Amino acid sequence: MTKNIKNILSITVILALITSCSTTKEIPNLDEATFTAMRYENGLAGKKKQLLRAGIAPIDTEDSREMDKYDNMYMSFKDKLALTEYMIDKVGKSVLITIPRHSIMTTDFKVDDKGGYLKMLISALKEYKKTYIEITGHTGRIGNVSTNERISKIRARTFAEYLAMHDIATERMFINGLGAARRIADDTTPTGNALNNRIEIKISPIY
Repeated sequence: MTKNIKNILSITVILALITSCSTTKEIPNLDEATFTAMRYENGLAGKKKQLLRAGIAPIDTEDSREMDKYDNMYMSFKDKLALTEYMIDKVGKSVLITIPRHSIMTTDFKVDDKGGYLKMLISALKEYKKTYIEITGHTGRIGNVSTNERISKIRARTFAEYLAMHDIATERMFINGLGAARRIADDTTPTGNALNNRIEIKISPIY
């Protein structure tokens, strides 16, 4: 009897593992990149092909209304996200959104839309769908270099997967983790450490 129970339990565990594996969402076309000259340019060329296959064409530079829309993208994101903790900056024609990790994640593996602000961001990303989305994870210096780099990549991927689950095309996304390489504040203070542990989202028009 005891042997039979053990066999049943073993089968149950195996079935549970198979089920969990089969229901895991696969995220195709989610590219890791270093965002350095040649590799990034090659990545963009590959992304354009993916985007066309996904039915997303580049911005029509002959269409003045479409050009105006994407030229004013920064102000649109700034207005939509005005009530959030997010920092919105303009970098050339791109929009850079900096989000403190604590405001959108309960752990590095789980996104939490505190206050419903991510819905606003996702809505804006859907409105401006002819854009690349570069998602970069960052950390402070606490811990060792390789661990921080790994954590930063996990954060970027977790956030990218969250966007994918909310119907943002993965063909648009690049992910990267830079660890503590680009700190923006003093790690020795709680406020500075919170600022360094962040996710940056760069949204760039596709021409």
